[in-house]
Amino acid sequence: MDVSRWREAIDDFLKCAKTVVQLAGQRTFLRGSLGEALTLHQLIKTYEEDLNRRGNRISYYGGQRKGYDILLQLDGREARLDCKEKTGQDWARNYARRYLKIEWDKGDHQHIRGVLPPERDLFYVLVDSARFLDRGDIRFFALSDQEMKRVVMRAYGRWDGHRRPHSPKSTHFVLGVAEVSAYEDNQLIRWKRRLNST
Repeated sequence: MDVSRWREAIDDFLKCAKTVVQLAGQRTFLRGSLGEALTLHQLIKTYEEDLNRRGNRISYYGGQRKGYDILLQLDGREARLDCKEKTGQDWARNYARRYLKIEWDKGDHQHIRGVLPPERDLFYVLVDSARFLDRGDIRFFALSDQEMKRVVMRAYGRWDGHRRPHSPKSTHFVLGVAEVSAYEDNQLIRWKRRLNST
């Protein structure tokens, strides 16, 4: 893997993105891709030494792979990373049925029957880029699939036994920083710790 070329390309993309946003006065065209680019940038920064070793690599898929955007391969182990970006108050456009077992009764009341089985080597990187374009601030939160499902259970649990008023079959929910603050990992080093512990 040519780490230096990857780093240069991502740096160029982020500089261009800032310029285009300033000229256009809006950032909707960047939705999702900016969070993925920021994640790649930090992963290369944190794992540069590891990625220069034979067999280690980062593969970027964006929306091409169902369920994850980035594959990190280090010393024979893999981490599939699903990036979620927020540019405002919350991470939105999420559906609890992806994480929880939910059933509806005849009155359309939702009943949560537990979390879905965790997927090994699947992780979520929640990217808070709300202040990146004007101040350069980025926050990362890294969760395993099991941790994410527990967070969703706590966040969505208020609908257990209730009927959603506008769209009873909806499982849409949002997460804020408060729900995931325990998982803040601005250097994205959790996978390095994982490798060192084996």
